Amino acid sequence: MALDIDSGAIGAMVIVGGIGGTVAALNGRRIVFGPHEEPVDPAVQAVLDARARRAEAREIASSDVEMAVELGIGRPDVPSDFDDGGLVDLNNAPADVIARTLDWPPKVAAKLVSQRDAMLGYASMAEALALSSISHRWLDRDAERIVVLPYRKAR
Repeated sequence: MALDIDSGAIGAMVIVGGIGGTVAALNGRRIVFGPHEEPVDPAVQAVLDARARRAEAREIASSDVEMAVELGIGRPDVPSDFDDGGLVDLNNAPADVIARTLDWPPKVAAKLVSQRDAMLGYASMAEALALSSISHRWLDRDAERIVVLPYRKAR
């Protein structure tokens, strides 16, 4: 008593079963192990995190200047619990802080601060670029790390 089964049908069932099993295993892997993500280098992640903090701090600075001042945004010389990602306020940070934080030559930072104080600050980064006599390369290079809050005379 032999069964009359077409060998082509058996082959098709084996192939469909194999494909179905593979798809089920792949879906099951995602459920059991979670999505596969490439590990991020910690140094790269630190840079990305700092950029995100700078973006958040810029948003605060543009929408609520008084909060930005209270949080010490752009003022690494002022103790604060808020991490602004390394921003520097060109209108209010002292020359030594600008030089140290942005890695500028001390004379360049001192020149900027002297001109800034004589003008009672800059209205914007564009104004700092246009009116300061320091080389634009310093401002251009560090634009991502610079914020310009309203000038407040040092006490």
